[in-house]
Amino acid sequence: MTLGSKEKKILEILEEKPDATVMEVAAEIYGKPVLRHSNEYNSTCRSFNTLEEKGLIQKEGGQVKWRIKP
Repeated sequence: MTLGSKEKKILEILEEKPDATVMEVAAEIYGKPVLRHSNEYNSTCRSFNTLEEKGLIQKEGGQVKWRIKP
């Protein structure tokens, strides 16, 4: 399974900060505050969805939080 650099970074961040939201992860990836529905936020959401499709993470409840699958 091939992962892009952003997908790898997301997994690293979730390992360190399992309670991080998509916005917090995006801010860490881009090194600046990220607004909801910005290009950076949307790109990060797509990467989260790709990781979910690959079975590596799962959405937690109805929140905007994700967990690495055990």
